Amino acid sequence: MAAHNASGQLLGYLYQVRFALNLLLESDDPHYQISLEKFDDIAFDRDGTPIQLIQAKHHTKPASLTDSSTDLWRTLNVLLDAITSDCSLLNHTDFVIVTTATAPENSAARLIQQGFYDDALTKLKEAKSASKNHANSSFYSKFDSTDDSILLRLVKRIKIVSSASNIIDVEKKIQKQIRIACKPEHVSMATERIEGWW
Repeated sequence: MAAHNASGQLLGYLYQVRFALNLLLESDDPHYQISLEKFDDIAFDRDGTPIQLIQAKHHTKPASLTDSSTDLWRTLNVLLDAITSDCSLLNHTDFVIVTTATAPENSAARLIQQGFYDDALTKLKEAKSASKNHANSSFYSKFDSTDDSILLRLVKRIKIVSSASNIIDVEKKIQKQIRIACKPEHVSMATERIEGWW
């Protein structure tokens, strides 16, 4: 079981690395600077100021970003820590959750995607009150201790990318970027070398 947990964590980290490389290859802005495990899992910044903080969540089995999802609440906890340390992030930074999990219809995650932020915050409060998930208890406490106006400002800065490409599909996207620069028979080798350098 311990080995299984470790392999899952390693896959999650490799997903972050690969996803970040793909973002960099797809970016049209030469002034953006990308980092891993500095401001967040992945971050774009300009001159040391985070513009986009990205939490990347990879699942090997079907998963759902429900209102009581530990993935969702752990991420909210991380974001609350970040804005507690630097409240100015709420003025200029997008908080992005990229996950291979789905966002169920009428869930807080789906409402955030649709721009119904007040409704999403209400859903989160209802889920917190009804939840019996003890693993989330410390996350709920921090949520409770945060002013509603701050919570709403935070929710309005969140972007959720659900049903995101998994680690294999991200590799295919990287290969698509690379194939314009080399012969078809060299794409796999070039991808391996670029990932190795990255």
